[in-house]
Amino acid sequence: MSTVRRKSLGIGLALSSGLSLLLIPAGVPGLMAVGDDTAPKTAASETVTSKTAASQTAAPAKDASPESKPARREPGSESAAPEPVKQLFAGRVLFAQQALKARGIQVADEMKSQAVLVTDSGEILPIAADWRGRAFFQDERLRNRTVEVIGYRRSGLPYLQVLTIYVVDEKDGRQEMDYWCDICSIPMYEIKECECCQGPIRFRLRPAKLPDFLSEKTGSKPTPSANAAQ
Repeated sequence: MSTVRRKSLGIGLALSSGLSLLLIPAGVPGLMAVGDDTAPKTAASETVTSKTAASQTAAPAKDASPESKPARREPGSESAAPEPVKQLFAGRVLFAQQALKARGIQVADEMKSQAVLVTDSGEILPIAADWRGRAFFQDERLRNRTVEVIGYRRSGLPYLQVLTIYVVDEKDGRQEMDYWCDICSIPMYEIKECECCQGPIRFRLRPAKLPDFLSEKTGSKPTPSANAAQ
């Protein structure tokens, strides 16, 4: 066979092979046509796809179910403590050291500045030095004399919280006590300069009756208490 014929045969075979690749029928297992985008995916691409699907399926919900959330308390759901009852207390105000000494109890000087109400029944009630009760600590004119006070005691506490102060004597009966500024015409309830003009204030007594909610229950009259004769 001549050299020219061999070259022609080689070229023909090459062309036949290339043409057969282009003419491979679709769907033949294990064969892939050139430029076919529908070719089977590789194992690596299938693995990536399966992982992505799994991660989307396993993603936890952002919000927990209502059963897993703690119960929410509505405002005011807690049981409020009952309001203390206003009462009328009568007796004499002394310092604790003096009141206890009269009962045969000796105490140190640390207790000599605590004001207490010694009631007509003999009970000793420590007075809270708040906005109203502080006057008993400051003003000696309110101590060692018969007084009546409207106030209350909270459950579990020994202290008497005072709201209104009356002094009682044989001549003038019951008189409500406060401090008064003649310039500004306003009452105050402890010894200090006027809250308005910063001027002086004075001790004031006015004839008074008990409020209806107390007088109806107690039947109290504006007469001295039993301690007035002591």
